[in-house]
Amino acid sequence: MERFITSCDQAASFPKNLLHHDVHMHKLNEYLERLDTREVELFSDEGNGKLALMVYNVQTRESQSSVISSLLDLKAHISRSAPSASDSNPITAFKFLFLTAPNSRERLYASRELLTYILSYHQVMPAFLDFLFPFGSQEGPRDMNFSSFREDSRLDPSYGRLELPELGRSGRELRMCYNLKSVEPNNYEPELPWTIRQAAVYHSLDTVTGNALWVIVKGNKLIKERIEAAADLTETNVDDLDSQSNPFAVSLATHTIISDWCSDTWRWYLIYLEERLSQKTGYFFAVKVQQAATARPPAGNHPGTPSVSSRSEASISSPFSNHTQFSFDNFLEVQTIEDRANEIRLMLESNIDILKRLREHYSAVVSSKHCPQDLISGCQPQIEKFGIRISGIISNLQTQQLRTTNLLRLVADRKNLLYAILQFQDIEASNALALRAHESSQNMELMTMDMHILARKTKSETVSMRIITLVTLFFLPGTFISASISALKC
Repeated sequence: MERFITSCDQAASFPKNLLHHDVHMHKLNEYLERLDTREVELFSDEGNGKLALMVYNVQTRESQSSVISSLLDLKAHISRSAPSASDSNPITAFKFLFLTAPNSRERLYASRELLTYILSYHQVMPAFLDFLFPFGSQEGPRDMNFSSFREDSRLDPSYGRLELPELGRSGRELRMCYNLKSVEPNNYEPELPWTIRQAAVYHSLDTVTGNALWVIVKGNKLIKERIEAAADLTETNVDDLDSQSNPFAVSLATHTIISDWCSDTWRWYLIYLEERLSQKTGYFFAVKVQQAATARPPAGNHPGTPSVSSRSEASISSPFSNHTQFSFDNFLEVQTIEDRANEIRLMLESNIDILKRLREHYSAVVSSKHCPQDLISGCQPQIEKFGIRISGIISNLQTQQLRTTNLLRLVADRKNLLYAILQFQDIEASNALALRAHESSQNMELMTMDMHILARKTKSETVSMRIITLVTLFFLPGTFISASISALKC
């Protein structure tokens, strides 16, 4: 117990202060360095925490909720709730710690001192920090592609050496952590009414005493509200609620609540993307291509010949009916839908993989020779139902996965169609420019012919003027003499 108290006093160095772990020291140092780096972005200031705590009494099926704002409040709560050594019938309790934030891109409602003390007090496995790092203050989604399932169960009787009877801990426990993704309505960006959210989960269950811990990290309170609403987490066909089988059934039921969350709304998100794709590209198929205008060289310069400007305007008009305009913006909008669909496919694959590993883990636990039989003997129906429910959720996710694949194919087809339309527009624009250049060259030819005719007329008029000039010069001397004689006579 003294070593445990020392470990809690050294919570600032978590996870290096843990009493027992299977992690190499260099990995622990990396965790601690990353905590130091992300502290400002990840945690709130001490005293400003809003850590929601719910303690569920398995025997009475009653729960008590409280909010812990500081490390001092946490220590006071631990002091009040510590089991008494004189209690001959200790309660079997499930502790739910809900770690939330103002939104998915803000700091968590807990200080580093508060959270590391909780993790040290419950000797949480170091790997849980990997699931904590994607949260915190950030401009865009951070590390959303990270998904994993980690387990460090201690079923072997040899782990009894870790027993802490003062705290109701036998040392033998199931321990695991994982994260899941889902899509939820987004009230902050009207142009994108859906956004992907993640939840990180840590769970430990003492296989002897039945006490359990849940640490659930999520930006909003959706999972917290669902668990609180589940007043009866166990099934009614459990005969003896005081038996050790009941805590195991409660754990399975809680996993089911969280797993349901990760599959609820993908269907509606995909419907939104399908409708958006239809809105952006559906009119492609309603557009008719008009016959492109052809240019004919003018036969001559006559009153019926259209001017260059009128013929050019006719040649560069849209080849599509109803004045439909296709631009690169259409291509970008379709590309955005494809990016969202690829993101959905990745999230669905990760959820399916994690749920399969969760189901396999519990199958291995139930079949393990080290699993206490009194833990599972009374809840075989719940174990079977858990497997069926998880398989159903996986099947639902796989259905949405197929739907996503179909959406991606449809997007690819629409992109190819749009690309062909844009290419056709470019070709028609090039043809229009070529036609306009051809018409301009023909007009210049007409103008050259007119100038040639004018030049010929000018040449003939010039010859006439020369003849008139010569005649005038021929008669000019006689006119001068005649005028002079007339002047002398006068």
